[in-house]
Amino acid sequence: MGSVRMLNILVIYDGKAGHLSQSQGLAQLIAKHHHSRCNLQILRAKPRLKLLNKALQFLAQYLPATIVLCLVRLYRTKVIGDAKHPAKITAPNLFISFGGNSIALNIAYRRYWRCRNIVIGNNYNVGKNSISAHLTAFGSPARNAIATGIALSKIDRENCNSAATVIKETNPHTRYWGVLIGGNGSGYEYQQSDWQALSHGLNELSQKYSIHWLICDSRRTPQGAIELLNTQLGSFTGVSFIGYNQPQRLSIEAVMGASERLFCTEDSLSMLSEAVAMAKPVISLQPQTNSPRPVHARMINHIVNTGLVERQPISQLANYQINFFFPSVPYEHQTVAVYSRLSALGVLDNTVASPAANQLAYPSPQ
Repeated sequence: MGSVRMLNILVIYDGKAGHLSQSQGLAQLIAKHHHSRCNLQILRAKPRLKLLNKALQFLAQYLPATIVLCLVRLYRTKVIGDAKHPAKITAPNLFISFGGNSIALNIAYRRYWRCRNIVIGNNYNVGKNSISAHLTAFGSPARNAIATGIALSKIDRENCNSAATVIKETNPHTRYWGVLIGGNGSGYEYQQSDWQALSHGLNELSQKYSIHWLICDSRRTPQGAIELLNTQLGSFTGVSFIGYNQPQRLSIEAVMGASERLFCTEDSLSMLSEAVAMAKPVISLQPQTNSPRPVHARMINHIVNTGLVERQPISQLANYQINFFFPSVPYEHQTVAVYSRLSALGVLDNTVASPAANQLAYPSPQ
């Protein structure tokens, strides 16, 4: 194996937006701190039959390395964002994946190309010798385990601030606060009373602090909630709606860059982690009915205890008071700790997987 100047990272994406965001966030973290140039490409891959996942995970670990790549034919694959060479990507040095639909392919590629790999989240009892680094929220005793403490995010502050100019230049003297709205899930259930309290709170705070709200819904936000907010706030000059399904919507990056403070419903760790990555005051909002899953609750407690987030029940939003933002462990420090652990494990050593390899081909997407 010889050294190379480029670290080629392949993210294997299973179709779930939250999984892609964390995988890209990790890849971007590596690229930011790594001593050599990094190239990121994304492969969307899902098994042709999900019921085969356990069998695929077994075969990926124990098939002879010379033929393990035949497993790729049991997946539907597509290279994302590579219009010039849609069926080929640069030979990878490092694989990253998140989710049970992609872990077997990650392991198969690692063995075939003799390079390193990273698995985020559940490892589905795959042997530790098949994974170079295993990232979870709070780690484990395993040698290759890394505790992130936070959900990594693909959000880039510089890009967000640049995207925000379209908002700020239109109304240069306006102060903006942002709201990211999710929906039922992860143990959180929203009632009509929660959406009414949200509407009331936004109105009250806008008048109290002379700010303009930028409101972003998501694909999980119920249509009834959107209609209620539009009805109750639609004529209010201190509100702008950026709907998930609006064809001409402003980007979430523009909203995050323009907003001084970010309010986010607590059901979505992905949205909350994107807000936290902006290094701005973040306020998480809870509906009256909330029983978050254990890992979700532990993550929320961690980012609250480190000062990255403060919590506010939606029912009490109208009474929110501005607090100073002084996190005890800044987001950047937590991400650098993840990078340092990866480096210490040797996962980021820049080595060639196969001297003869220069391109990796995939079956045509179907």
